[in-house]
Amino acid sequence: MSPRWSFPLAVLLAGTAVAAEPLAIRTYPEREIRVHEIDRQHGLHSALLQNLALVNESGQALTVERVQLSLQIDRGTQQTQVLEAAELARLAARSRTLADGGLLDLFDFQFRPSQLLGDGVQPSASASLAPRQALLLLYRPFLFNGTATALQVDVDARDATGQPLQAHRAIPLSARVARGYRFPLSGSWYVAASASFHTAHRWAVAEEFAYDLLRLGADGRTHRGKGQRLADFHAYGRPVLAARGGKVVRAVDDVAEDAGLLRRAGESKPDYLQRVMQNQAALLATGKSKAAGSHVVVDHGNGEFSSYAHLVPGSLRVEAGDTVRAGQVLGRLGHSGNSTEPHLHFQVCDGPDPLYCAGLPVQFDDLDVVTGDVERALQAGDMVIAR
Repeated sequence: MSPRWSFPLAVLLAGTAVAAEPLAIRTYPEREIRVHEIDRQHGLHSALLQNLALVNESGQALTVERVQLSLQIDRGTQQTQVLEAAELARLAARSRTLADGGLLDLFDFQFRPSQLLGDGVQPSASASLAPRQALLLLYRPFLFNGTATALQVDVDARDATGQPLQAHRAIPLSARVARGYRFPLSGSWYVAASASFHTAHRWAVAEEFAYDLLRLGADGRTHRGKGQRLADFHAYGRPVLAARGGKVVRAVDDVAEDAGLLRRAGESKPDYLQRVMQNQAALLATGKSKAAGSHVVVDHGNGEFSSYAHLVPGSLRVEAGDTVRAGQVLGRLGHSGNSTEPHLHFQVCDGPDPLYCAGLPVQFDDLDVVTGDVERALQAGDMVIAR
């Protein structure tokens, strides 16, 4: 979990080998881009192309000169981003730096390099691609009014002889929302992270629409005193509830908590965030699943799985194979795994692994948004009351 505030193909058809496109356009998630409704009254939505790779499958050098991303919106309108040579060079250099630093592999659940790039393919440091190199373009956000149906990707390139080459792909956009859920906690809560672009969640595939939930005291703080003990935090130990009925498919109860990960008295925010990132990398190196800490995953059918992360170890009341009902206590809110302070990380995803899946927007049926004056999805900074 991210800190709150805690990547020559041939197809055999009827026995005949058909060569792949010379410049392959690949994405992760592969099938679609999921849309987030921001404001229903004004028809405002957002979408994020997380990972785009242009892979040279031609057998000769290619140079990508221009990439156009066109959002196809209802009534025939478009929203377009054009990436010219200078921007392509900048993005390529950044992606190669990530690869050289081992981050594509460390965070393979975000980039899925074996799927996005292919075996043996490496990101190029420029828009000039040797055979089996890729131009990796990350994180292209869109904000729009109306209903978008697809993102059209159009690429202009040249081969080693200077001949022009083009590649095209339409990526479907999905407005699917996981419905029929109740809030996984009772009472009043503060939404610290959500699908808002200014929080870390939105930029991670699995938790793109996830929530980090904290409880505030009368003074607006999340803890009593200096917040150096887990028990100082108002959220700590609160019952975590099943958001919908289903079958438990994961119940991990033995990932420890570490009060040493709390922000220290007098510690500057930059120093603290650096320590958080160092701890995150160390934790992932010991086992990716430990990031979720002690956690529960419930299968609700229809490709929807809810995850409840960072629970108190030893507090789980369910185990894999159990059938649960909506509102049933699963465990207690804690600080295990990659957690900056006691909070509940809640998400709905399209798979049972809370990291190796793609997030789904979720709608709660029993929630009052104290700070909301129009019908909309939850945003970071909202105060909510579960009925």
